[in-house]
Amino acid sequence: MTLGPPLSGHPRSSPVSAAFAEHWPVIVSRLARRYGDLALAEDCTADAFASAVQAWRVERPANPGGWLWTTAQRRAIDQLRRQCTATAYAGKLAASSHATPDDTRPGTDELALLFGCCHPSLSAQSQVALTLRAVNGLSTRQIAALFLVPVQTMTRRLTRARAKLADDDIAFEIPDPEQWPARLEPVLATIYLTFTAGYASVDHGAALVRGDACSEARWLITQVLGVAPGDPEVLGLSALMDLTDARRAARLDGNGDAVQMADQDRSLWDPALLASGRDTLQRALRQRRLGPFQVQAALSACHALAMRWEDTDWAQIVRWYDVLLTFDSSPINQLNRAVAIGFGGEARLALNELDGLVPELAGYHYLWVARAEVYERLGDDTAAVAALTRALALDPHPAEARVLWTRVSRLEAT
Repeated sequence: MTLGPPLSGHPRSSPVSAAFAEHWPVIVSRLARRYGDLALAEDCTADAFASAVQAWRVERPANPGGWLWTTAQRRAIDQLRRQCTATAYAGKLAASSHATPDDTRPGTDELALLFGCCHPSLSAQSQVALTLRAVNGLSTRQIAALFLVPVQTMTRRLTRARAKLADDDIAFEIPDPEQWPARLEPVLATIYLTFTAGYASVDHGAALVRGDACSEARWLITQVLGVAPGDPEVLGLSALMDLTDARRAARLDGNGDAVQMADQDRSLWDPALLASGRDTLQRALRQRRLGPFQVQAALSACHALAMRWEDTDWAQIVRWYDVLLTFDSSPINQLNRAVAIGFGGEARLALNELDGLVPELAGYHYLWVARAEVYERLGDDTAAVAALTRALALDPHPAEARVLWTRVSRLEAT
């Protein structure tokens, strides 16, 4: 079958949708490890969920995970029987029995699939995209939006990545310890993008903040910490997600609309996560092997340490962005640095920085939101409205769009 959008975007009231987040990565990873074929694993898992949509209307099974696994496993066997001769089929099953490890600890299959999708034979972008699809069940459209590329481009990238893994006979397994340094970078990038997909969803049919994706990313980093507990960048990413996710309860108002950090009720921030993030960051920084995730965690800590918005140390934030740009000079990081400059009281300098980013980020609505903020600080409400209108034309998430329209109305009324 041809894979369509995953069920993760469906309403949570559906029993199949509720089962998706829990069981999709487990079933895909178990099938991939058993048969060494990621495309087969995804297809058969998708078939199982499609069957569940019909079958569960009559009666929901007592063990949904077991039902889905059995159905997907049968689909896999049927496909192999159709695709292979009897001899080849027997060899495939024999090989799969050796590919399935004895280690059945929770998370082992998912972690092995994560490392397999992030194999060095794939490009960095393909590693991230493939893992977001296979492990986390994001749709091709969602992944394309994260990468700011057309859906057709992402479809081709995913297809090539699956074919590459199959052609090279890549095993889905946790690498030996001596290989971890070379294998961790794409794994961490994938986990971070998974978290980003939950923290600021691009799915207009879902809430702006998808707690399931955030929690999935935080769960994945705990699995990686189990095999690389002292790596400073693993610790840095763990700290970054704790410090960021600590603000989850304050990010949306009672109507589900976005609340800017300046307006958030900081009493809703999770003190346990803030403390965990700060402690983990300190453990990472003490090793004096600085990396980009540690820097981003330090930036998040600057916000977490401010008791009020007015107490935010913007000069310190700009300095951290200067460090981050030595690791990653992406236009998004340059944009965030310019925003910090503006909040630090240098609106004209911030606008000059933002002007230079227009050619690269004209299709990124946050650029225009940032420009509107600077124009307001400069007292140019007309330009601010024009920038907000550009942002709205780029179809932001409805939870953000409603807030932007409110700002437009306020500015036009003054």
